Amino acid sequence: MSSIPLVPTPEVWQHILFGDVNGGGHLFGANVESKTEFPFDWHLSRIERAIEGVQRNHIARHGGMRVGQLEGFVDGLVLRLVLEECENGELYLVTAYPLRGQGVHQNRGGKKVSRPLKETDMEF
Repeated sequence: MSSIPLVPTPEVWQHILFGDVNGGGHLFGANVESKTEFPFDWHLSRIERAIEGVQRNHIARHGGMRVGQLEGFVDGLVLRLVLEECENGELYLVTAYPLRGQGVHQNRGGKKVSRPLKETDMEF
């Protein structure tokens, strides 16, 4: 269990923003089929603050973080983080991506499909 926010490695940033052999590619304009993208005005530092904010909120509510998926509402969108454990037992961030919210869309068949919030998203 981790009680401090995890910082993405350069490889994880590559995955999150531009994609790699494992998927990813969530920066606006990456245009990876079936992937959601951050809003067009979300730059690296805003994405970084959102990732940290979701973790801090989760730690405050639950006392720490564990392996698995973690979701939170931040800056008008729902963000999902995926955490895994190293051989030494430490947690690390695998990916982070927007699920839905203001300005979030999903790439489907060459088109950008809006992913609006659900009524229950405000409950995070």
